[in-house]
Order: sequence, then structure tokens, then C-alpha cells
Amino acid sequence: VFVVALLARWAFGPQSAGPLVQQGYAALREQRMAEAEAEFRKAARVAPDEARCQLGLGLALGAQGIDFSKKSVVNEQKFKEAVLAFESAGRLDPALAAQADEHMARLYRCISRNQIAAQLLKRAIARDNSKPEYSQSLGLVYWHLLNETGEQRYLELALREFERVLTLQPAFPETNRYIRELKERSSTLRTSGR
Repeated sequence: VFVVALLARWAFGPQSAGPLVQQGYAALREQRMAEAEAEFRKAARVAPDEARCQLGLGLALGAQGIDFSKKSVVNEQKFKEAVLAFESAGRLDPALAAQADEHMARLYRCISRNQIAAQLLKRAIARDNSKPEYSQSLGLVYWHLLNETGEQRYLELALREFERVLTLQPAFPETNRYIRELKERSSTLRTSGR
């Protein structure tokens, strides 16, 4: 009886979500977003507590919910589900929380919701301050906010984030150029009296 029960559990019980998650990430890499979504959803049914599955699902849904060229949400349901999947990934595995926040911030940044993106990136940095790309992204978000609002404080915040990038990785791509451009803009604003 024990052997029959063990065989039944093996045959009908929960399977490993690992291969499904791997197939989902493979589909993501090949830009097959609907297929990636389907694989991650299957994996979530097998292992609902698998954080990497939720992270991948968020990526697949986000890519389908936003038209990146138009910087707009084209599928509100998929966009909302992407955000929920990222939040779930961060709850399920605190080691992925900063990465999940950064991915959510990208979604919001793509649709010019820069205030939300800034909050998410600040939270990602608070969770993991070793990633220069998080500070670089936050600096760029502050730069966008500077352009949107004209508020000088965003220039200072952007410069601070770019300086933080260089303390983490002195040769991080583009950072020195960003600092130079912002400093030039700052001196132009000062000389024009703004």
C-alpha cells in the first residue's frame, strides 16, 4: 500500500516547476512573450511559491502590456498583472525583491510615470545598494523629472545618483557623460538666471 501511495503521489502529485520556468525564460530571451507567459502560468500552477516564476511572468506580461515605441499601456490587464507578479516575486523571495522593484520601475518609466518609478528605484536601492544600474536608472528618472517639471532639485538628485554609480563602479557605461551633460545644463541655467 505504501508503494502504491508513493507511486500515485509521484504520478499525480505536484511536479517540479523548474523546467517550465526555464522554458519561460528561454521564450523571453527569444521575445516570444505569449509563449513565455503560458510557460510561467503553468509553472505557477505547479509551484505557486516559486519567486523566479513570478518574476518571469511579470516580465512577459509587462512586455505585452506596454507599447514601448508609443510609451503607453496597450493592455491594462496585463500591465496590472505584471505589477502584481513582480510584487509577488519580491514577497516570495526577499533576495529577488530589489530586482522585482527595478523591473516594476522600468514599466512605469516606459509610460512616463516617473514619480512611481523613482519610488520603486529608491526602494530597490534600499534593499540592495550594491547595484550601480539601480542608481543609474534612478538618476535617469530624476533627469526625466527635471525635464518634466523644471525643478532644480531633480538635477541635484540626478547628479547624486550618478556620483553614487561611480563610487560603485568607476567605469560604468555612460555615467561620466550624464554627469558632464547635467553639469553643463546646470551652468547654463545659472548663467541665464533661471
